[in-house]
Amino acid sequence: MHHQNQKSQIATLKTLLLGGDAQFWEQLGRATREARDFEELFLLSSLRKKAHARKLVRPTASTKTLRLAILGGYSLYPLHELIEHLCEVENFPVELWQGDYDNYISEIMDDGSELYAFAPHVVFILPAERRCTYTGHLTDARELPQAEAQRTVDSLLELARKVNEKTNAEIILTNFRLPARHDLGAYRSRTLGSDWSFRKWVNLELGLAAPAYLHICDWEFLTNRLGGLAAQDERAWFESKQPCSSKLLVELAREVTQLITSFKRAPKKVLVLDLDNTLWGGVVADDGLEGIELGDRGREISTPCGSLSSTRLRFVTG
Repeated sequence: MHHQNQKSQIATLKTLLLGGDAQFWEQLGRATREARDFEELFLLSSLRKKAHARKLVRPTASTKTLRLAILGGYSLYPLHELIEHLCEVENFPVELWQGDYDNYISEIMDDGSELYAFAPHVVFILPAERRCTYTGHLTDARELPQAEAQRTVDSLLELARKVNEKTNAEIILTNFRLPARHDLGAYRSRTLGSDWSFRKWVNLELGLAAPAYLHICDWEFLTNRLGGLAAQDERAWFESKQPCSSKLLVELAREVTQLITSFKRAPKKVLVLDLDNTLWGGVVADDGLEGIELGDRGREISTPCGSLSSTRLRFVTG
């Protein structure tokens, strides 16, 4: 059913594109939000680029462009294509700068790096998971892998601090996936030296120590939600240094996009009020409408709430 709907949407998009119809953009947004797999999303991104090539103007296009830098320990194509597409669909167009393969540490630590000349608003860092492995022995005392895990966390925090200090950008940093292969059995959770336990510890400490400008993209959670084996693609890694399977790549791109767009959206204001013994005296369910009283306290609360009803404030009662 979804496959038939997908083919129908693509056909509609191509017709709108060839006809120069601006409804193309609304339909593209709808199709993008419903897209489930990599091939579908990548095709939609290609259609978007063709629309730009044909100078098909989006009626409500934002005039502000966000400068986004992406760097990490993997090949960034086609991940950057997905992020660029998803951001534009949400009306947050981005100007992209990509780092070289596995050169993110040098690009961050070099004050003369092109990264700083680009002056990004947001920096997305995808650190190499092979750098998050305990180098000692599985039987080492707990203090040794714990100390190495802390050094790993400190090095990542220092990279984020350096970028923020130089650019004042918001930083998005992925944590680390847990391994789904080469299983140690029950012993995996009895030593901090196993990749499983070591990365869990690093992820926890990284999240707890992250400053306000550092936003953790929880790759561990995304991987577990999809499934460890489904998230891996060793062939894609050996052939083109892809960070994960195409399924997880889509989930990662959506999560990063959600974080990026949240930086620019105004927070929603919500006023949460209780009713019984707050806005009025008594409990409606017990006393009935005739048994409650709107006393002075209720009037003190309800009067300013009424004056705020015309503002962009959401009321929640319970």
